[in-house]
Amino acid sequence: PLDIEDFYGVFTGYPFKEKGSFETSDKSVSDIWNVGWRTARLCAIETYFDCPYYEQLQYFGDARIQAMLTLYNTRDTLLPRHAIEQGRMSMTADGLTQSRYPSASPQMISSYSLSWIGMLYDYWMMRDGHQWLRQYLPAARHIIGCYEEYLRTDKSLARMPHWFFADWAMGFDYGEPNYGQDGSSAYQNLVFVMA
Repeated sequence: PLDIEDFYGVFTGYPFKEKGSFETSDKSVSDIWNVGWRTARLCAIETYFDCPYYEQLQYFGDARIQAMLTLYNTRDTLLPRHAIEQGRMSMTADGLTQSRYPSASPQMISSYSLSWIGMLYDYWMMRDGHQWLRQYLPAARHIIGCYEEYLRTDKSLARMPHWFFADWAMGFDYGEPNYGQDGSSAYQNLVFVMA
């Protein structure tokens, strides 16, 4: 026979201090807020990561959203700054960031380099870090320069190298947006213009 004498779990998450708030009389929306806050804490320890169970990797497309949640809802600047620095550290010789870093298995998603530039913008808009951010301008310019190499005469982008992930949406083969026969993509162009 088996006797279970105790059963327990241990919560582990980044020690965010919630400063933002959301009030509504709709309990279902309050529940969504609470689940979101718990998820934000579970998906951050020494880095942001996409899932506390599955991959546990800091993808810069996801990290941008996570950093915005941090900047909106807490006073923490350490984790967003750390993610920005790790994006710079992940840059490869071709001028793009890796899609996820740190990781023992390099992967390239070219659109995530533009998400990393977005992280710089978000920090600039939400925190007083103008002087601190200056050190990342050469890296951001390097990414933009890499993209400019793929500009056609009409100023649209030819198909970028690597995986140009957008989302796991219906009609997006392997998460990539649709492309024209010439390799053109409205999504790819708009993400570049936004960056």
